Amino acid sequence: MLFGRPEVSFTIQENELLLYFNNEPKIHLFDLLEGGAFIETIELDIPEFLEAPELKDQYERYNYERLVEGNILGIFSDQNLIITHYSTGVTEDIFLSNEFNKPEKFPKIIEFNNFFFKIYDREKGWSNKIPIPKKVDNIFAMESPVQPFFALRNDEYLGEEQEYITFYKLQLVQK
Repeated sequence: MLFGRPEVSFTIQENELLLYFNNEPKIHLFDLLEGGAFIETIELDIPEFLEAPELKDQYERYNYERLVEGNILGIFSDQNLIITHYSTGVTEDIFLSNEFNKPEKFPKIIEFNNFFFKIYDREKGWSNKIPIPKKVDNIFAMESPVQPFFALRNDEYLGEEQEYITFYKLQLVQK
């Protein structure tokens, strides 16, 4: 059985380490006071999160050749909440019908790849998904869903490449 190699990331909240792989909709929690003892795995509850199928041989690839996998882009945490920033991916049907395997069409993938936040409350469970505008790229220093945070502007999507970078200061508003 062969699978694409994931990227591993983590964040630390007080005495917990939250470990995640970019292509797996799960967060693994470990207790740092107990020598890194496993606490639990939290499933992200994202039915539309696209995972690539098993590969047939070591040279076969799926991601960005026939489809785009869902991607966990970041995990942010405070004592009670875990905020997940993710993309859903692009199916093989959409990828091939739009000829995204041709280099000149590749920038249009973002039109079909959707980006969201989902918030896990340790007492109440998962929130609804919160769409993120495509003009927003990397998100930085999110400490809580009720505090402002910063994000980088997605110049490629806007088609307005500048000689400088633009940061947004954002804040979620509860409806």
